[in-house]
Amino acid sequence: MIYLLDTNAISALMREDTRMGSWLSSLLADDRAVINTITRGEILFGLGRLPQGRRRAELSYSRYCPVNRSRQLLVICTRA
Repeated sequence: MIYLLDTNAISALMREDTRMGSWLSSLLADDRAVINTITRGEILFGLGRLPQGRRRAELSYSRYCPVNRSRQLLVICTRA
């Protein structure tokens, strides 16, 4: 199954929310979690509004942050 994650889901993952992390790790081997370009843009906009500092840096370097990805539909997690 393919799950399209919204901005709130990605934000929770970037903040290392345990419930969202547990859900993501419970996906089956053939499941995929993806985001679209609108969600990517919303996350990047939100990061850009944060003042320079530790919090912004931490979120920018989160493994779920879509900063360095350019495809229209981003695969966040696939289990092989």
